[in-house]
This record gives sequence, C-alpha cells and structure tokens, in this order.
Amino acid sequence: SCAQVVSALCALGLPATDERFVKNGNTVLDALLSYQQEDGGFAHVKGGGSNQMATEQALCALARLRESERAAAGRSVPLAAAWTAVLTAVLAARTGR
Repeated sequence: SCAQVVSALCALGLPATDERFVKNGNTVLDALLSYQQEDGGFAHVKGGGSNQMATEQALCALARLRESERAAAGRSVPLAAAWTAVLTAVLAARTGR
C-alpha cells in the first residue's frame, strides 16, 4: 500500500518525493492522499468509503513522514506530537478552519 511505501521511505531516510517512486508525475504521497475521503478518513480502495484500517495506516505513515522531515531539518518531534499535528491538519482541512 502507499502508506507502507511512505513508512519505508521514512525508515530508509528517503524523501516521499524520491524520483524512483514517482509515476505519471505523482509521488507516493500524492497517491496516498488520493485515497482521502470527504470525512477525512482514508479508503482501502479507490471509490470506496472511509475504512478504519486504511485510515490508521495512512495516519501512521503521515505521522512518520512529518517526524522524518522534522528530524532531517534538525527539529525532531515526538511521535505523539506528530500524531496530534497530523490529526489537527486533517480536521482543519475538512472543516475549513
């Protein structure tokens, strides 16, 4: 899944924009975000509704990505804080706040 690829890239210290994982001009992060639904959750398959497991996997990957990016910039952040930031961003995007 896209979430597992994002997590693996983070574990390897590679950016989610690594050209080896770009297809038709879209990064693996673009692919992951294409599964996000109107309610903020993530679908398991295109055209499907929000799915708890898909949402959990996507949020874990996004939290790892944020943590990885901050660590690369010398601003490490605990995973709990990364989760809070990701959830806040998802809710803000969905509510327009």
